[in-house]
Amino acid sequence: MKDNRFYQHRMAIKTLCDQKNVTVDVGSRMYAHDRGWANYTKELNEWDALCVKYMRAKDKGLAELFR
Repeated sequence: MKDNRFYQHRMAIKTLCDQKNVTVDVGSRMYAHDRGWANYTKELNEWDALCVKYMRAKDKGLAELFR
């Protein structure tokens, strides 16, 4: 996951989500579009799966991903 651009830019994505009042999935797509990223489908799918994993975990929440 360390090679994943979404993971690497997770704090900027969180800031965008807070500013625009959008969910992480929407904010992630907005961020990629704003940066002009191309060919990021695989990374986005991995990022979405990681976010879901954190949301479903009993011992941690999505906020843990953004620390």
